[in-house]
Amino acid sequence: MDKKGLTQGELPVNKNTATRLCNDHDYEPYEDTILTVISYLRKKGYHVSVSDFW
Repeated sequence: MDKKGLTQGELPVNKNTATRLCNDHDYEPYEDTILTVISYLRKKGYHVSVSDFW
């Protein structure tokens, strides 16, 4: 996210979840959270898939 200029505050999840997503490499979010983040990034124009992150 840093390389693309996105901030944790932009993600459509609560602050604690955004922090875990960005900093905890062992964190495995719920499927709903994954789909929310992927959907948001795609709407912003990024071509991403689940395998890019988890």
